[in-house]
Amino acid sequence: LELRKRRIERAVLIQFGDELDDAALEELVTGPLVQRLQLSENNPDGSGQCTREMFALAMLVRLGRITEQDVRSTFAAFSRLDKDDDGLLTSKEIVMSAVERKKRQQIISPRHDENLLPKRGGSPGPEMLDGDPN
Repeated sequence: LELRKRRIERAVLIQFGDELDDAALEELVTGPLVQRLQLSENNPDGSGQCTREMFALAMLVRLGRITEQDVRSTFAAFSRLDKDDDGLLTSKEIVMSAVERKKRQQIISPRHDENLLPKRGGSPGPEMLDGDPN
């Protein structure tokens, strides 16, 4: 089984090797795998450009190292972080995400200070604030 897996990996990797003809490039740019993963959505005209990332993702899926679902999940996480939808993550967007997450957590489980809550149905008067109820 391990030997078969290595042969498949080698076949996929040497499929393109050091040489890539125009037909193979076209398949990488517009082929069914790239379309399913929406890797070429920034290049909808299929102008024959393949980024390093497109090539790496396509190879990893073909090798079975990652699944198409792994790629989709990763893209979805990226999209949630990419607040201005420009395809780039910036420090500002990461900070904005952290602030939003903190706000959501505060809404879900607000923090209560036990010392400020009224005891036995009454509101804390001056005598309760200084610690002496008498």
